[in-house]
Amino acid sequence: MAELIANGYKESNEESFFLADIQEHSLTDLELHIFLDNQSYAEDVIGKPVFDLIDPLTTYSVLYPTVNNDSVDCEYMNITQPSEVSRMTIGGETGCFKCKTCLTIVDLISDAKTSWRKNIFEVQIDMLTAKHQLADFSLARKTLTPAVQRFLDRMRLMFSDFDASNGRLTAGYDAIASEIRQVSLFGLYALCGMCGFALILALSAFAHGILTGQRKLGRTACFFSEITFLIAVVLIGVLYTMSVMAQDAIVVLQRLDENTYAFLPSTQSAEDVNRLLFDQNFVEATDMVETLAFSDTLRVPPHPTPATDDPDRFNFTALYDMPTLFALEKLTANSDQALVELFAWSKDFVKSHYDGLQVLVFSDSSTPYNGTLHQELLNSTIQKLMDPDGDGELVTANDLLTIQTVFNESWRGVSDEGTSLNKDIQSEWLFVAQLYFQKQKLETYVATVSSFIAKIHPLLDELIVKTQTMEDAEFQLKAPVEFVTDSIRASRLGDCNYNGNCAWFRAALNELFDLFQQIVLKAERAAIICAVSAVALLLSVLSTNAFTSRQRRVVVKVYSAN
Repeated sequence: MAELIANGYKESNEESFFLADIQEHSLTDLELHIFLDNQSYAEDVIGKPVFDLIDPLTTYSVLYPTVNNDSVDCEYMNITQPSEVSRMTIGGETGCFKCKTCLTIVDLISDAKTSWRKNIFEVQIDMLTAKHQLADFSLARKTLTPAVQRFLDRMRLMFSDFDASNGRLTAGYDAIASEIRQVSLFGLYALCGMCGFALILALSAFAHGILTGQRKLGRTACFFSEITFLIAVVLIGVLYTMSVMAQDAIVVLQRLDENTYAFLPSTQSAEDVNRLLFDQNFVEATDMVETLAFSDTLRVPPHPTPATDDPDRFNFTALYDMPTLFALEKLTANSDQALVELFAWSKDFVKSHYDGLQVLVFSDSSTPYNGTLHQELLNSTIQKLMDPDGDGELVTANDLLTIQTVFNESWRGVSDEGTSLNKDIQSEWLFVAQLYFQKQKLETYVATVSSFIAKIHPLLDELIVKTQTMEDAEFQLKAPVEFVTDSIRASRLGDCNYNGNCAWFRAALNELFDLFQQIVLKAERAAIICAVSAVALLLSVLSTNAFTSRQRRVVVKVYSAN
């Protein structure tokens, strides 16, 4: 957090982007993007206008193909199963047969809605959530930086006060420890040397006294033994003092554990050191939890996934795409292709029956139907073929009656005067007219389907532009905002009471406590050894002195002349 406050987020051009600036931009950069503000799980206000345009298509699903077998491609469909007659008549009413690409419009629209809900709708909700979170983040732009700064100042004050107090104790400890170390070290070296030298003198005095009876060397040994005894007594005092001082240091550590207020000038610093000692969370203790809570929730999409921490940005053209529905639109825009692929329509089949009607009526030399009316009815336009009575109603009973009336003349040279031929002509006309009428209905149908789907393109194009613009604005904030949240989260993870982060302080005190206990133990042992040495030296002095006093003195006789 110290780096966040001091340096801010550095952009690629090395320009610093401070916390308050990031919060300000979190509001101003997104306040104009309001088209998603009313979007919610309760009501999809963005998707509703889109699907309101294509929902009426579901009423057209009666004519649309149904599926009998979803494992066969349309292009490999066996055109003889069912028969062409069935496919061109009944199939024209109910849809293609045995073709997996033939799905009902209801299913296509349902799939489009499902895809919308799972994909772009969730992205919209994520973007709206991020906008709200960024707005909430910006509300604290006047208070967050001062709060974090106060928190950092408090931590720095704690370390400063503790360092000052620790410096004083360390200086005193170092001075005393240095003096005691010198006295005890040189004293022990001197004691060892003097003990050895006194032992050698005592042995020499003993041997010399036995052999010569002189006591000069013995008195010298007594003198050195007495000096060594005095050094041992001094060392006993020094080592005992060291032991007592180490015990005092242990008491000091215990008091620090029990009451940090006695060691620090500031009550606040003492409380914070106490929290450090007992691994208590500073963020919780300083009421910063709510202030920094945003770092756990504030995220700008696209979010990391289990597969990658750096996901690609959204492709809104793909997210707003409805591939199956738009494929249907593209197909139905070409009626000839749509009739073939959706309804297995066979132009050759229709033409063969139309040609057969022409042959039946006009090819025989004995035909009575060579008049202009006959040509107009059967050979002018398909519209006239389907509406011979010209009333605007196609292939009706009146149209059939007109055909029966017109094509009811006698044939020359035919036994029944062409009655059966006339019935064949009338029947074939009805079949051909119904085929063309069915084709016209299907062409109208596919054109309607295409026009309905085409209506949503302008709306989707507008949504793509708006969503992309809003995503661009949010993405510009993603790096600086996540730098803020990551910095705060890293600091919070480093705070006390998280995975024993501050246990090192307690461990250091425990190590120091163990060290002082070892000093006490070793100082007491050394003092005891010195006491034993002093007793031994005292006995040595007494023994040597007693031995020396028993030595024969040289008698000097003085004679006088008298």
